Amino acid sequence: MTEAKSDDAKHAFLRIGRYHLNERAAEKYVLAALAGRFPTLTKNRIRAGTFTFGSGPKAFSKEFRELTREARATGAIRSVQRFIAPADPYFAPTIGLATDTSGLGFKSSLAGKSAAAQGPMRLYAVEDELLEDILYYRQAACDESSLPFELCTRHIRAYILSCTAMVEAFLNRPVLVESTAGSNSALVASLLQPMNVENRFETWVAAFCPTSASFSGVKQTVHWAHFQELRAKRNAIVHSAEPLQATEIEKMPHVLNLVREGVGGLLLQLRSMQGLGSLGFIDRLASAPRVSFLKKPSGKT
Repeated sequence: MTEAKSDDAKHAFLRIGRYHLNERAAEKYVLAALAGRFPTLTKNRIRAGTFTFGSGPKAFSKEFRELTREARATGAIRSVQRFIAPADPYFAPTIGLATDTSGLGFKSSLAGKSAAAQGPMRLYAVEDELLEDILYYRQAACDESSLPFELCTRHIRAYILSCTAMVEAFLNRPVLVESTAGSNSALVASLLQPMNVENRFETWVAAFCPTSASFSGVKQTVHWAHFQELRAKRNAIVHSAEPLQATEIEKMPHVLNLVREGVGGLLLQLRSMQGLGSLGFIDRLASAPRVSFLKKPSGKT
């Protein structure tokens, strides 16, 4: 294999932002979250407050400024999410498990499905795992964006596959929950069968959103356009119809930023159409730190 090297082979061409949210957006995010949990408090009291979550020996406290720092760094406030988020019909909080002890068994059930594993093992909700995959692969692609770009492009392919898998996981969850609960909806039953992507979205919206909601409106958005870009790139990887893979690194910031609207924005829109609020994993994807292209310093070839 031939690598065209230069005098500055270690130059990283992709740079990823440090934060999900700026300070003002992070403060606004935390204010909205805590106002829902503590509705009698004014904004000024929330800003100045220290809040206790949980009870008994496991209770803990967080200052507003701590939560703001967390929101800025991660796009959500995971440390307290399960204490402040309203009950959700489809994405209830789950407890993940991991052990390095051989032979120690675990079993968990979610949305009518069960999974069991023997240690050493890891068992987490699929949306949690895919969220971390997406964020990891974006960061790794940037960290490895120097010659020969092998690891960079490998991480980009994994990121693309994880993005489309996340959308599938989101669409599947209500179907599994409702079918397990004994739904007699013909629309829900049809979603258990194979169908093309546009038909699947249209049927999903008809099944889980108010009658006023329209899939045609979704198709007019930047969310849908960016998801379609991700989907086309996913298909190119999975079907491998072309004998060569060419990756222009200068175009990769656009690809790595598609998750913000094409996954995070799309899922947030679908939740809104359901009459439901956002979720932590959606907020983190919608605010994923932006990636930019970093040219070589002048004089380098």
